[in-house]
Amino acid sequence: AFWSAVNAARQLALDENRPVSMRFDAKEKRLIWSTGDKSDSTGFDELTLRFLPPERTSTLLLGGVLFEGDVLPRVRFYPDGTCDPFRLEIKAQNGTPRLLLIDPWTCAPVLRPAQS
Repeated sequence: AFWSAVNAARQLALDENRPVSMRFDAKEKRLIWSTGDKSDSTGFDELTLRFLPPERTSTLLLGGVLFEGDVLPRVRFYPDGTCDPFRLEIKAQNGTPRLLLIDPWTCAPVLRPAQS
């Protein structure tokens, strides 16, 4: 669902020829993207998403869990098909967070080579 939303936001930026902002509403569990005039959203019942800076900047140790303190309130997609550089944290309700680095040129996850 997240990648469908990313593709929809990128396409909206291309179609409208203006930036599109995307944010996650943690209270409503919805990913929302908008140009200001047009908007759309999709729900995430079991997941929490956080947009993080492309590089780790600060961490906190809370209850024995390392937690990143800096969160981006939103990311933007641009009419040239690019996006802000960011990392995506995906977390199930009682699961371990998963981090994905997003390539700003393609807005796709950066794949890491397999460990040997």
